[in-house]
Amino acid sequence: MALEALVAEAVETQRAENQNDADIRDATLTAAAQQPAVLSAQTPTPTITNTPEFSATPLPTFPLIDTPTPTPPSAPARNPLDPVLRLGEPDWTDTFDDSQNWTEFDGQNSQIRIENGQLRYTVYEASASPTWTVSWPQISNFYLEALVQMPPACSGKDRLGLIFRAPDPSQGYRYEISCDGQYRVLVFNDAGADVIVAWAGSEHLLAGPNQINRIGVWADGKTLSFYINGVAVAGLEHNDYRTGTFGFSITSENTQNFTGRFDDLTFWSFP
Repeated sequence: MALEALVAEAVETQRAENQNDADIRDATLTAAAQQPAVLSAQTPTPTITNTPEFSATPLPTFPLIDTPTPTPPSAPARNPLDPVLRLGEPDWTDTFDDSQNWTEFDGQNSQIRIENGQLRYTVYEASASPTWTVSWPQISNFYLEALVQMPPACSGKDRLGLIFRAPDPSQGYRYEISCDGQYRVLVFNDAGADVIVAWAGSEHLLAGPNQINRIGVWADGKTLSFYINGVAVAGLEHNDYRTGTFGFSITSENTQNFTGRFDDLTFWSFP
């Protein structure tokens, strides 16, 4: 082959190879252009802020207050002159552990309950009208006593007392003590009541709300003597009634829902 022909063939072959390389490069660029752009995630550098130091403010302290537990009132001590100290064992005692000697009831104006070893007697409205209840034993000559407790709220002539020598519930004697520290005695029947010992004060009577007093009656024939916390405070002769039942009375002149509490009702019988 002539030299010119060989040179022409070599040039053509090189041109073909160059064209093939260009086609490959264009195809690669075209494929790359068709791919979605990949963005690298940019993580922001956190900003650090200096926080001031927290200073705890101490809570205020208060001194402890020692609140004493209220002490419930107790029965007064026996006076050395108390007649009980020479009478020996009683003939009858009711400590109100049950209601066998009494009628519990809820009335329109009053209520009686036996609870916590006491007889609780309540009148709802304040008035001057007494109400009372009696038990069943009939006694004639005796010493009769009971613990009588005023409620936490009372005033003036709000009063509690003993009924004795009551031939029936409508008549007998009534011995009363008042919140303001006085006592009196009445005889009553269907027609009304007569005062036989007028209101009087005594240094032996504990006056005021929540106070407990031990009151007693010595009845021997027509002789009647009246005791407060073991000390005789009044006496007289009276002959209307010589025998009968006994019980409790309550009258509120000033206090709504006036509640008296009675305990340790006891008697000693005489010939």
